[in-house]
Amino acid sequence: MIAAIKHDLKHLEKYMTNEFTETEMLLFPGSTLIQYEPLGVVAIYSAWNYPVSLALKPVANAITAGNCVIMKPSEISPHVSKVIAKLFDKYMDHEFFRCIEGGVDVAVELNKQPLDLICFTGSTFVGKIIAKTAAKNLTPCILELGGKCPTVVHPTCSMDHTTDKLSWAKFSNTGQTCIAPDYLFVHEEMLDGFVKALIDKVKLHWGESEEGSDQSGHIVSKLHFDRLAPMITNSGGKLLYGGKTNEKKLHIQPTIILNPNEDSLLMTDEIFGPILPIKTYKHIDECIEYINDRSKPLAVYFYGKQNHADAIKLSN
Repeated sequence: MIAAIKHDLKHLEKYMTNEFTETEMLLFPGSTLIQYEPLGVVAIYSAWNYPVSLALKPVANAITAGNCVIMKPSEISPHVSKVIAKLFDKYMDHEFFRCIEGGVDVAVELNKQPLDLICFTGSTFVGKIIAKTAAKNLTPCILELGGKCPTVVHPTCSMDHTTDKLSWAKFSNTGQTCIAPDYLFVHEEMLDGFVKALIDKVKLHWGESEEGSDQSGHIVSKLHFDRLAPMITNSGGKLLYGGKTNEKKLHIQPTIILNPNEDSLLMTDEIFGPILPIKTYKHIDECIEYINDRSKPLAVYFYGKQNHADAIKLSN
């Protein structure tokens, strides 16, 4: 956060500088420039999974651009929300910057006001509510929502590097990251070796205890725990590793499942938890067709040689 703010301060003059651009023939002998100016009042709704950075970085950006800010931290991480509200009240000028707490109902009421921009990070479900209420005032929205991010593991990949990165990327923050790999395509010829290597990395990084280690986080709330636990029991796939849950501690063991049913929640909903489905493939076209038949993901990952024909085909 400090680095981001320093970066904005360092480049502030550049951000504010007018940009001259070409002028259409019809407008000669005039000249054309782009002059940057603040939008006005910006409402920022932050997410619970990274409750500090996802709240304060867009606030810093909005202030850098000269705007007033109304910020609502996520009610799902109430302790962080309370701290941010307390610090806002203590340090920020109330005439220009406010922090309000509350749930979706508070956001809906705020959206009814004549805002100039809305920035929302969170679920698709809530994002639709935000966009619907904003539309009544024609308020523009920046929505950073979820998605099922696929990952292709190619035979040309470095097994050690790939499993090391995937163990971290998927299970860090207990899988509660919007751009975490949601499911893997693993080439059928390397499946057994890949699964063994990945399980070894998971044990190394996150410990072998079913109750988790001091490196493991917890699911953010019982509501989210109750959403995730049935994804394991009702997947219809083969449990390769993990699967243990503890409702009292809101803990779910890092879990790997092979070939779950396509109509299971594991494959139709964004997981946002420490459960990793694996699908096998023979040809890269199978992966491309599968991805294109579904909603556009936030990210697509490829582990293999960058200049390989399959990598180029996937990127195109």
